Amino acid sequence: MEDSHIELIEPPFDEKELQCWTYLDWVNWETIRDKVLKILEDYERLTSRHGITITSRHLPDLYERIDNEVPEIKDFLRSKGWEDGFADYAVVVIEPNGEFQKHSDGITKESGNCRILVPLSGTEGCSTIFWEPDQPAKKIVALSTDGTSMPFWSYTHANCYEITRFELDKPVLMHIAPCHEVENHTTGMRMNLWISFNSKVNLLPEIPYVETPIAKTKI
Repeated sequence: MEDSHIELIEPPFDEKELQCWTYLDWVNWETIRDKVLKILEDYERLTSRHGITITSRHLPDLYERIDNEVPEIKDFLRSKGWEDGFADYAVVVIEPNGEFQKHSDGITKESGNCRILVPLSGTEGCSTIFWEPDQPAKKIVALSTDGTSMPFWSYTHANCYEITRFELDKPVLMHIAPCHEVENHTTGMRMNLWISFNSKVNLLPEIPYVETPIAKTKI
């Protein structure tokens, strides 16, 4: 479904270099993982579902519990000077042998362009892949389980060439504007925590540039 009323910043296209991701130096992240997993035991009916993103819109009480019971998250953001840009938590679940197809997240002038990913369970052996498409993205607006519009950019019409990839075995700071895909080629559920930001903080300078496949044709 397309919706011209939702204004998004167009994702990068035909770039020689892109900022995609970087591992974070977060010494006590395992404590955060264990505490969030303990909280999620009370939401098994949702975390056992396939291909779901659980945000504060869906479960405000889950947001409050993470905020109150896992203070280490805000402590880390404060230590980095990022706390004022904090926007939301979300839990992402991908089914065994499932994927989130190639896409760019919908970014507005108010939302941030980076996100922290914290592994929770089943992320070993799974890949997040960044791609260079040969055609510009197409805007799509999907509906979440609560009927909220979720705008994003699709690349189903394009040929794509791999730029870089990572395995989420420790926290990652990820640029969500370039085309990317998540693959779970394992027999277990893959689950991670998102920490999202608004435009009050610019985290892109934390992420190094990498050369794209198209650079080889642009000497």
